[in-house]
Amino acid sequence: MSDPAARRLVVAGALRLHLARRLGTGVPPEADDDALLRAAASLGTDVDRVAGLHRVAFDPPYPGRGVVQPVRHGRRLVLTTAARDDDGTTLGVVLTVLVPGRAAQVQISPA
Repeated sequence: MSDPAARRLVVAGALRLHLARRLGTGVPPEADDDALLRAAASLGTDVDRVAGLHRVAFDPPYPGRGVVQPVRHGRRLVLTTAARDDDGTTLGVVLTVLVPGRAAQVQISPA
């Protein structure tokens, strides 16, 4: 697939499925900061299969880095990592957002 936008959509879709497999319906509403960080750590499990299937690498390893941030009605964890094709071409920046009581979100933005 040579269209970068289409490729980002395909990889983001695969990561959404991965999130659903790892987290189910999302992070529980009562999740504290430690629970958010544990949920994030669990996203690294089996992601190598997704990366290999779609010929993409993450730097730092998926789900990336982030800190729990206070928001108006609670807290969220936004994780970022760079995605590269197997030839080293930058695909974009992967943003994974975990919010207690909501389904996890993932998108890939152009670099």
